[in-house]
Amino acid sequence: NAQGHLFHEHGDVDAAMRAAAHVFEHTFETARTLHGYIEPRASLVWLDGDVVHVITTNKAPFALRDQMAATLGIPADRIVVDAGHIGGDFGGKGLSTDEFALYHLARATGRPVKCVQRYADDAKGTNTRHASRIRLRTGVDADGRILAHEARVLLDGGAYAAGKPIVHLLPGDAMLTLAGYHVPSARVQATTVYTNSVPAGHARAPGQPQNAFAAESHLDLIAEALGIDPLELRLRNAIRPGQVDVHGRAWESSQVAPVLEALRRGSGWGTPLAPGRGRGIGRGVRHVGRGRTSLVLEVTADGRIEVLTAGSDQGGGAHTMLQRIVAAELEVPLDR
Repeated sequence: NAQGHLFHEHGDVDAAMRAAAHVFEHTFETARTLHGYIEPRASLVWLDGDVVHVITTNKAPFALRDQMAATLGIPADRIVVDAGHIGGDFGGKGLSTDEFALYHLARATGRPVKCVQRYADDAKGTNTRHASRIRLRTGVDADGRILAHEARVLLDGGAYAAGKPIVHLLPGDAMLTLAGYHVPSARVQATTVYTNSVPAGHARAPGQPQNAFAAESHLDLIAEALGIDPLELRLRNAIRPGQVDVHGRAWESSQVAPVLEALRRGSGWGTPLAPGRGRGIGRGVRHVGRGRTSLVLEVTADGRIEVLTAGSDQGGGAHTMLQRIVAAELEVPLDR
């Protein structure tokens, strides 16, 4: 039933567990969720001679072009995809749905063909965030410092492995079960499994909400059992420069402890609360990839500047940002 599987181990987990003063094990479950964007998916396809034109809300125009070329047997340079402004996304609109069928309909009718989905269509037929069952087992010393960690992450992949843009068919951070903590030894495995339900795919910060919920709840339960303040337990285990994380990678720098200290000061942590009021803490680590990009600028005859970019606007204002950068760098009015 496995769609994808990953395994990682570093350090002597079994020996560290035996040496631990306390070992805690808990299991957590999270439900499927929809991305929640309001704007529907929509596509328009027409043929102009032997060139296929596609206007779509798919945020991955190059991937869509390659998929259509491979599936339909058309050279990629004969497919023109315009992603434009796709509306809300939250990770959900990288999955191709209607563009392939629209091509066949456009070819059969000789007319442009458009499909705009209802929200109910999205809910029934497109990818969701993975539901999960996460079992965490952690050994700590007498002061609550992590010595060893084991995790088994099961993710509900749905009826088929659709909407997963990476080769191992798991959300990007399916293995990140104790993000931002010093974990001297760890054994982590994650598996996506087939179920007879709607396919799951990438949602914003894929794999992280499930693991952050499980890990932070796990630490709260450990703190309660040991009688340690939950913020203090996190500070004791916050990763410092040179220490290794749950993936066995050493961090060159870390702001985890300073952020927690700032939280302690700014929140009035430890001060009395009014009756019926509570105070809790949850912490997450989000890595956002960085990379190079390129633009093509052209000056038109009337003195306007056209900016050609391969980046789609997922609803966060990326194209507006590029306009502002170009205007500032070239010292020209924004409306040009």
